[in-house]
Amino acid sequence: MDQEDDSSFSALEVQVDSSHLPLVKGADEEQVFQFYWLDAYEDPYSQPGVVFLFGKVWIESAETHVSCCVMVKNIERSLCFLPREMKVDINTGKESGTPVTMKDVYDEFDEKIAAKYKIMKFKSKAEMPQLPQDLKGETFSHVFGTNTSSLELFLMNRKIKGPCWLEVKNPQLLNQPISWCKVEAMVLKPDLVNVIKDVGPPPVVVMSLSMKTMQNAKTHENE
Repeated sequence: MDQEDDSSFSALEVQVDSSHLPLVKGADEEQVFQFYWLDAYEDPYSQPGVVFLFGKVWIESAETHVSCCVMVKNIERSLCFLPREMKVDINTGKESGTPVTMKDVYDEFDEKIAAKYKIMKFKSKAEMPQLPQDLKGETFSHVFGTNTSSLELFLMNRKIKGPCWLEVKNPQLLNQPISWCKVEAMVLKPDLVNVIKDVGPPPVVVMSLSMKTMQNAKTHENE
């Protein structure tokens, strides 16, 4: 990635062929999409389980970087159950004196929770109903990860700590534009996105905005 300084190029002057993605050869010799990640966005209400990554990608034909957006789909919730020491009667809250085993937790989960919330193997599709934060059972006292966002799960699972180069395997073209970026791609599994280490960042132009708002007397909203 020894690209030349492209600070003198204007993004408006760059012509990008939208019929294919600017792929390069990855570490394992397969064609991948490499870009420098700068920001991310998610809409958990209209598009649960989807994260949009924004950054810059190198265009060899133009010898410059342009803006890009990568849509990551099918991010699942990961759930962790805290087992009780003794089984509890949910109706009375009293311990039964029977020790809890991991099999007891799995059995209760499969019989009483998995079918209701469409969960398999302690993972749940993001578009399925969210588990209650105070959910308890006879064999477990708490469930962790019920309200963790898809963006947080993605960044933690892929070990992305900040702006960096990312490599996307099996990227796909999008039929319809989803942003104002020059290049757009989609990946169907978060596991196909990996961090590239020990590579310097591309040139970046930064703009700062200072905004002032007024409260609308009728709607009581800032405008």
